[in-house]
Amino acid sequence: MAGSLKRAKRTAPTKAAPAGPKFYELATENDGDSLSIPLADITPNPFNDRDMGDVSSLADSIAKDGLMQDIAVMHTTVFAEHYPDAAEGITTKYVIAFGERRWRAHEALGRDTISAILRNDLAPKIARVLFSENFHRLQLSPVEEARKFRAMTEAGMSYRDIAEELSLASQSYVARRMELLRLPRELQDLVGTDDGPGVTLARNMVKHLEDPADLIRAWELIRDRGLTLNQAVDQILTGEGVPLGDTTGAGEAEFAGAIEVGAPAAAVPQGNAPAPAAPAAATATAVEPVPPGNAAEVPQPRAQDTAVEPSGGSSKASAASHPAGASERDTVQRTRASADRDAACRHLVETGLKLTQEQQDALFGRTLLAASQHGPARTRAHRWLREAGVAEYEIADTDGFFAAVLASNRPELVHRVALATAVAVGEIRARDGRRPWDRSDAEHVRLLIETTNYVPETAWERQQLQRFDVPFPGAENEPDAEPIL
Repeated sequence: MAGSLKRAKRTAPTKAAPAGPKFYELATENDGDSLSIPLADITPNPFNDRDMGDVSSLADSIAKDGLMQDIAVMHTTVFAEHYPDAAEGITTKYVIAFGERRWRAHEALGRDTISAILRNDLAPKIARVLFSENFHRLQLSPVEEARKFRAMTEAGMSYRDIAEELSLASQSYVARRMELLRLPRELQDLVGTDDGPGVTLARNMVKHLEDPADLIRAWELIRDRGLTLNQAVDQILTGEGVPLGDTTGAGEAEFAGAIEVGAPAAAVPQGNAPAPAAPAAATATAVEPVPPGNAAEVPQPRAQDTAVEPSGGSSKASAASHPAGASERDTVQRTRASADRDAACRHLVETGLKLTQEQQDALFGRTLLAASQHGPARTRAHRWLREAGVAEYEIADTDGFFAAVLASNRPELVHRVALATAVAVGEIRARDGRRPWDRSDAEHVRLLIETTNYVPETAWERQQLQRFDVPFPGAENEPDAEPIL
């Protein structure tokens, strides 16, 4: 039996096959692959102009809970195919598409690597996508928006494409912004700031003037002498002096729509009828219309938002009750009251504008029926919302903010902004020194008293409320002392 067993043939040992890449080692990197990349191999995206801010809180969150979402990267070689100028100087293998704050947080933690998804497919459109993502985050000035729009048009996008990409109200918004780029650079940098013209005024300036020096001169006349755009353009084109008869300040003219050269002056509200013109020999300059009873005073040109209370009744009665200096005291007190009410309005906006149905109906009724300028009110409401931290969108420009709110599809946000704007309409109207107060102004203050416990401190405002039988807290106390003039 034993001899019947066959001996197994001796064979050479089989050579082990060469070891291939392990399952986690990728021979190639394809879109959608999840990678672990050294931080040093990654460069931030040059098109991402978002302020990264402080990443310490994000770093703490990552240290505690880990990275919740991988960043997205592109190969630098692919990025460079589409943006050779932007890629110049980038020596790393990858460029960030999205997630720079997470990448910076990893740096702050001293990490060596970060999880990332490869997204080369984003390269052709990353500049546009990043701008769209950051547009409503960044506090861009109107001119910064215009420059962004210009870059997008240079990339081949139409105004319609830009409006659709950024969810703007219309392509005309883009066109209006682009008009600002016709201003000289010195004025462009001032548009929308405290030292420069507003957007509408700036656009109207380039409709009437083309020469950069003329545009700068026009703004200096508006800013320094309180002229309207109409007056400034007339002076520049004719070289003649401008009379001081138009009491519309530069800021008010900004919201009056397009101003045509040579347009007739606005009608003077009742109670502000101009006094008889002085003889030509008496003065070489036209005198501003003077309210009845103040004929002895020659008002100086008023700066924007300066309020002057017209006196009522006959000239004799007014002269007796308003001795020299009384008008100035009223002006000071009216301005003081405006500042106090502004603070109350801001508090109302900050606390959420919790109005009863009756208060809300009355508010919207006054807004729709009383003569008012909604442009300045929108600007003021936007400021209140931003200062209160409830604007939702960090958009510096008022037009852009309202466009974003309307496109948000958020009824509660639209309602909040509408209420704030309605309150601002009442406040803008109440602070207008070119007209006497009426019932609507008194009801505006009643709303502040009922919702914010506003207390009128000046004798002037208390007198106005008493005229319309509006009760106010502290009526038994003495008003603020008269200012020393």
